[in-house]
Amino acid sequence: MHWLSTASAWFGLACLLIIAMYILKKRYEPKAISSHLLWRKALQEQEANKPWQRLKQRLLLWLQLIAAIIIVLSLMEPAIEKQLTKDAHAIILIDRSASMATSELEGGDSYLTQAKQDALQWIDQQYDGGAVTLITNGDYPSILLNRSQQKTEIVQAIQHIEPYYGISDDETALSLARALVDQNEAAVIHYFIDERFKTAPQSLQQAAAWQEQWHMYAATAAQHDDRIRSFTLTATDQTARAFVTVLHAAQEEELEINLVAYNEKGQEQHRETAKRRAQPEGITTFQIEGLPKAHYYMVELKQRQGDPNSYNNKQYGLLSEQASYQALLITEGNLFLEKALQLLNVAVTKLDNTSASGVPSREALEAIQFIIVDGNYERLAEQEEWKAVLDSYPLWIIDHPTEQEAVKLVQKEAVVHEHPVTQYFSMEDTYIAAIKQLDMSELSDYDVLVEYGGAPAIIAGVKQQKPFLRYGFALQDSDLPLRAPFPILMMQSIEYMAAGSSQQLGYMLVQSEPTLSLLAGTSSSYWQLLDGQQPKQQSEPIAIPHADRIIAPSLPGVYELVEQDEQGKAIQQRTAIVTADTTEFTAGRIATALEQAQSAPAGEQAQPATSGLSLLTPWLAALLLLLLLGEWEVYRRGL
Repeated sequence: MHWLSTASAWFGLACLLIIAMYILKKRYEPKAISSHLLWRKALQEQEANKPWQRLKQRLLLWLQLIAAIIIVLSLMEPAIEKQLTKDAHAIILIDRSASMATSELEGGDSYLTQAKQDALQWIDQQYDGGAVTLITNGDYPSILLNRSQQKTEIVQAIQHIEPYYGISDDETALSLARALVDQNEAAVIHYFIDERFKTAPQSLQQAAAWQEQWHMYAATAAQHDDRIRSFTLTATDQTARAFVTVLHAAQEEELEINLVAYNEKGQEQHRETAKRRAQPEGITTFQIEGLPKAHYYMVELKQRQGDPNSYNNKQYGLLSEQASYQALLITEGNLFLEKALQLLNVAVTKLDNTSASGVPSREALEAIQFIIVDGNYERLAEQEEWKAVLDSYPLWIIDHPTEQEAVKLVQKEAVVHEHPVTQYFSMEDTYIAAIKQLDMSELSDYDVLVEYGGAPAIIAGVKQQKPFLRYGFALQDSDLPLRAPFPILMMQSIEYMAAGSSQQLGYMLVQSEPTLSLLAGTSSSYWQLLDGQQPKQQSEPIAIPHADRIIAPSLPGVYELVEQDEQGKAIQQRTAIVTADTTEFTAGRIATALEQAQSAPAGEQAQPATSGLSLLTPWLAALLLLLLLGEWEVYRRGL
């Protein structure tokens, strides 16, 4: 039995009012008195008659009390669970985000494990052959089953749901579940989520309450979730220094962290423990000096009792490398470009693109990280030897359009799109004289970063697994080099071209698509887990098809990207730290928006009305009508 509006029970106080009316009601009974001497005795008997005795044999009173109780019960919307009939449709949305997969209940199970168990229990108890649609969130919502009526298939699909540690689009998943409801059919939507389900409160309030049932987990867990907010490392001459910031409950007394340094094989090299009294404002910073230089580091916060999430108590870190770059510049001379490269610590090997210069030797190309072609790119690409070289390295093209090649500019306004190259960059009041006309084959695989006069001015992307950048205008044909944002654009362009060329790949989100540059001789590549918590030789390599773009692993951890030549020999190994979506652990709670429905403890489902419950209100209304007829008959007869 479920009560969908328990607050309506307060109307039950009206029964006391009905009883009070009968108690206070004056009633006079006719008495035949033979003599005035008997008046005193009659009054004494009337005073001895207590008020509660007035309720005896009052059939009309009891009928009115029963009617009031039925009305109160109807307002509380009683319902009983019913099995999903064969013509009904159940939609199940299971949140598989990082916070669900890593947060733990008191028994040790994760929220995701408990959600799957609750979904299976509902299927076992309520399923009766109806259609079931199963949805999970992720980068895009996934429909694992669409109106399946096979119980075995439904159970297996729920059991095989795996965590997703990337950025999940919860709002779209919520909208998809509701969009699958046919208004002409009996349907129920079950949401198995935690308090960090990322959606706007107004989206929850727009729901039709009779169609949805929410299963919330850990409605108060975020208040007790200690976590490491940041972990940074800086190098000195011979040692390293670590800074660790911890977010914690204000009532904590002492915090303890362990910092471990690992070598290239993923073996522990050094361990250090630090303790500090927690700050009352809930943010405490540790500073550890004299650490040995290592391949990578891990810091772990000692988990306290009541902390529901041990995953965000651990972070990995890398020492930053000194940024120095080597580039091959093919140009007839460009003072602005050459000076910018010099100031940004780029060592340049310069070739004249107007002469019939041959291809540099293999020894000269070994030190090159990327190539800059300043004009005459098409002439070089027509030569097979040069084309092979240009296809083997990250390529930065700066066009010098002629009058015939230039596109007609319809306006002089610039539009800058968000991208690592254009971050903090603005082209306000910038003038460009001519932009090269690019056809669809030259634009289709790349992102337009800057538009000027309605034409693409800067594009970027990945070409054969290598960064690609193209300026459609000559720097000499623009006043951009004279403006303040120019050094920002050049610095970010260089960092984009050199991305992935160092021995450290840095930090990347799970299943993201990092901009990496592979060696020219790379035939295949794979991710190798390199984690002190799991020995390297026990982890399975994650193959990466060479023809496809590189995708980061689906599980957080420390990995090596291993590149192999045609003989299967490793020719390059680079380290990357793959992280989960941190917004999962900082998102606001949605329990407030559904306060009545989601205030239940972890694992206990909330009770809004759904079509999976059979409302008893119509039956109570029919009973009330019969009771009113009986009350009228009692009143008519004067009973």
